[in-house]
Amino acid sequence: MPHVVTSPCVHTKDISCMKVCPVNCFFDAGQWLVIHPVECIDCGLCIPECPVNAIFPEDEVPEQEQAFIRLNKMFFEGGDAAEVEKLMGDAEKALATVAEPDKRAKIDAFLKNKEIYTQAKDGEALEKLRLTP
Repeated sequence: MPHVVTSPCVHTKDISCMKVCPVNCFFDAGQWLVIHPVECIDCGLCIPECPVNAIFPEDEVPEQEQAFIRLNKMFFEGGDAAEVEKLMGDAEKALATVAEPDKRAKIDAFLKNKEIYTQAKDGEALEKLRLTP
């Protein structure tokens, strides 16, 4: 069963998980990372590396984070605009119900003016991003 990246990764996109993935199955979905559901070998090496505890085996994704399972699949398979919009709304609700109400502010404060590197889809180039809240 593949692993899924959930709401704590939104706007964070720390790449520690990507660095340990033996099959390079992480991709940049814009606001967060996604794991290719077919390429993931379920090794679990990424889970302890995630600094925001956003990665779960698909069958263990918390109830309030279930929209991320479908969003992850739709990133690779495609989907109609109405379904994507509904799932994004569900994902935003999940983000709003994070256990720590001020978690978003803490993450933003930590990331202010930090440089983050993200791996390109071709697996070769690294793109440098400057994050500003």
